[in-house]
This record gives sequence, C-alpha cells and structure tokens, in this order.
Amino acid sequence: MKLKKTLAIMLMLVLAVTLAGCGGGTDEEQGGTEGQAQTEEKGTLIVGTTPDFAPFEYVDEATGEMTGFDLELIKAVAEDQGYTVEYTSLGFDGLVPAVQTGNIDVVASGCTIRDDQEGVSFTDGYITAGLALLVREDDTAINSVDDLQGKTAAVQIATTGYEEAQRLVDEGVLADITILNTVDLVMQELINGAADCVINDLPVAEAYMAAQPGNVRMVGEPLTSEDYGFIVAADNTQLLEELNQGLKNVQENGTYDQLLEKYF
Repeated sequence: MKLKKTLAIMLMLVLAVTLAGCGGGTDEEQGGTEGQAQTEEKGTLIVGTTPDFAPFEYVDEATGEMTGFDLELIKAVAEDQGYTVEYTSLGFDGLVPAVQTGNIDVVASGCTIRDDQEGVSFTDGYITAGLALLVREDDTAINSVDDLQGKTAAVQIATTGYEEAQRLVDEGVLADITILNTVDLVMQELINGAADCVINDLPVAEAYMAAQPGNVRMVGEPLTSEDYGFIVAADNTQLLEELNQGLKNVQENGTYDQLLEKYF
C-alpha cells in the first residue's frame, strides 16, 4: 500500500541523530515495497477508477477533476477511518489486476458485487443498481428483450452488461455483440446505427439520457438487479473491515444520504 507519512512532532537534535544512526527514515529510505498492505499505518489510499461512468465517476468539465458518487463516497469512508485518498484513472478491465498486484489499494468504479472474482474481496454493498436495455429514440421495433432476435448489442468491456449480452447470444436471442472501452463509445455506436441496442447499468443509462436527451430511450423492465461494492485485495482483510465500518458510519451520520441526494 502506498502510504504517505508526515512527522507530527519535532524531535530533539541528539535523538534525531541517534535514530538516523539506527536506520530511521521514510519508507523509501528503509526499502519499503510498493503495494504491500500497511493498513495499520493511516495514510493515503490509492483509489483506482474509470471516470466515464456518470454519475458514479466522471471528469468534471469545469474543473478537469475526477468526481462522482463513488469517489465522494469512498473519500468520506476513508476519511472516517483516518485515511486520505488519491485517485488514479485506469481502463475498466485493468482495475481488478491493479488491486490484485498492489498497484492500487481500492477500486471505486461502479463494480457489481460477485462471488466468482478471484484474488479480491468486495465491501458491503452501497447501492442497488441493475441492467437496462436502451434503443435509439426513434426505434419503435424494440420494446423489450423479447424483440432482440437477430439484433446486435453494444456493451462496455469487462462489465456485467457484456456478460448479459453474451448470455443472450448463447441463448440464440442476440446475433452479435460489439465490445467497446467506454460508455460514451457504446452509446455512440447505438446512436450511429451500428448497434441495435445497448445493455448497461440503469443509473448510468438514466444519467446519460438526462445529459443527452432525445438520443436514446430505455425499454422494458431492468434485466437484472445488482449491488455495487468497493474492491480490495483478497488478503487485505484489515482494510476491508475498515471500509465496511466506514460505510456503516457514513450511512448513520447522514453523509451517505447527502451524496444520494446530490447525485441521484
């Protein structure tokens, strides 16, 4: 874990010299290994995210900074437990490998809790989402999953939307899938007519329709119901416990409800 430590008190000169002689110093001077868990020492958590998933994580056009419900929530949770946070942007399919190898400490990126993801652990759920089916605004032929026979879906790489689309292909419903890196590219594929539908997370679909009215519409009932959680390395049990406690605390003190109201 990357932890940035600062000295809180001044030591006497003689004592400082003595400590230096004994090998005292920063983590780097003592040969600390990047990525190793050190949750007993409060410091900075490196939070990985893919900021193209509004309102959960996105880049604020006015400030150029990453923000969103997930990022504000993990910041509040971390601060409750005595940490600060530093965000880093990664491709969505690179987030889990990054936390598994210790290059980041936490994934906060609209991740569905699942029990088949090896090498990582999920926190308690912090919001319930689901998968929505979207078509072009002027498409009246598709009104539910029952109308997808022979159609092509556009989906984001490494998501449950992709998995649902692949299931529909395997069942002989969808004819094909187009896999793209970001939500914006997925939606553009639909708008341009290169795909017949999009399968993506419901809150993200709603946020896109609000920001880009008149382009796409949601049809049918949600295809699934899912809970989102933050992700840590499977062996980082202390951090997992701290984040779960922090989640509980911010839900009880009203911070969570304030963020819900702000973003949804």
